Amino acid sequence: MEKAPERGVNPRYDKIALRESLIKKAHYTYVEKTMLYEKKAETMRQQLTRFRAEELVAQLKFEEVRAERRDLERKIKVADDGFRKQRREDNARLQAEAQARGEKTYATGTPCRNGHLTYRYTSSGACAECDAIGWDNVAKKQVKLLPEQST
Repeated sequence: MEKAPERGVNPRYDKIALRESLIKKAHYTYVEKTMLYEKKAETMRQQLTRFRAEELVAQLKFEEVRAERRDLERKIKVADDGFRKQRREDNARLQAEAQARGEKTYATGTPCRNGHLTYRYTSSGACAECDAIGWDNVAKKQVKLLPEQST
């Protein structure tokens, strides 16, 4: 193998050696940058994996909360239905007792669907206040509740 000439003796060789050293330097810089980018990419992949895992946990927690909410809504509906059934039975009992005594009205102690806390008629069970206002059906009720328009 030939020994490399000393620097400055052969300008052509010096130029080639300089070019090769620049190429090597560029190659090492490229390899360093590639390794750095690969390391960053791996870190980002790990973060993404962690975020996906956290997202799955959050979705599971959301589904658990949603199921718990549905259960509570169902329990409330059952309790509310039981309460309404009991109230209807009490109202029917009070109405029957008032009819047996020959009274025209009776008091339930609970408001009607329109919020009136007055007596009811034994013949129909209708609220006396609603009857006086004329809210015998929903259409009339909606007309009565519309705000007056200024002209």
